[in-house]
Amino acid sequence: MAAETLLLKAVEYIWDFFKGRKNENEKEKKLKDSALEAFRDAVVVTRAYIADRRDGITERDRKKEQELSKAWNAVGIRLNKIKTDEAKELHRICFNKADYWSDPARWKNNKEGEIDISLSKVNRSISQLLRY
Repeated sequence: MAAETLLLKAVEYIWDFFKGRKNENEKEKKLKDSALEAFRDAVVVTRAYIADRRDGITERDRKKEQELSKAWNAVGIRLNKIKTDEAKELHRICFNKADYWSDPARWKNNKEGEIDISLSKVNRSISQLLRY
C-alpha cells in the first residue's frame, strides 16, 4: 500500500509539473502573439509613413510621428514581459525607436553602442525571437 501511495504521489507530482509547464508555455505563446501583433501594426504604419514622405505624398506630420512613437513603445512594453535575453535586447531597440519617433529631428543614435533601430534589423530580430 505504501508503494502504491508513493507511486500515486509521484505521478501526481509529474502531472502537476508538466501541467504547469504547459500553462507556462501557453502564457509565453500568448505574450509572443501579443508582441507580434503590436510589432506588425507598428511596422505597417511606420512603412506607410516613410513611403508617403519619400513619395512626397505628405509632409512631416508630428501627430503621426507621435502615433508611431506610441506604437513602438507598445511593442517594447509587450516584449518586456517575455523573459529572454533576446526579448530584452529587442525591447530596448523598440524603446529607442519610440524615442526616435517622439522627436526625429533631435534624436541622436548611440554610435558608441551602435544601436541599429532600422526596420530591417527589428524585423530580423523579432522573427528570431518569435519563432515557435
